[in-house]
Amino acid sequence: MEESTFDAIYIGVYVFVFIIAVSSAVFLYQSISEYAEQAYEYSHMIDSGSLILNTETSRNRILTGDEVLNYYYNYVKQDNYGEQKVETNYTVLINLNSKTETENLLTNTNLTYKEIAEQIGLNNQYLLEYREETADGKKVIYISKISDTYYDENGETIDNQVW
Repeated sequence: MEESTFDAIYIGVYVFVFIIAVSSAVFLYQSISEYAEQAYEYSHMIDSGSLILNTETSRNRILTGDEVLNYYYNYVKQDNYGEQKVETNYTVLINLNSKTETENLLTNTNLTYKEIAEQIGLNNQYLLEYREETADGKKVIYISKISDTYYDENGETIDNQVW
């Protein structure tokens, strides 16, 4: 009697392991099949452009104070990581005031990091605009501070403007 009980438990454990293995195989096959189907649909959605049709994006490029600090070092001071001056095809004008206030351009290139950080205000937000291309081929980028009460010509705030 003892042998038949041992054999029954032995067979039961193997049947249980077999059922788990078959269930796992079916689940994995189904998951891979669904993944392949979604990848196929996704590749065809990109070709037709329907994926991008109803996507909203911010109309304006809004920068943080840290990003404006990078623009200052790379384009106004042109220090190339402190090694040498590098000429670029961009002229960057950084206005420390908002568009509704008197223009206060940051032109001094002899300021320390602390002085620049205080003037820019690392917690402030700035609006980046492409202005024009000059006769010598340089592109003019204008960065101005966003005030809390900045509205465009349509009466929308900067944050509410979407395409």
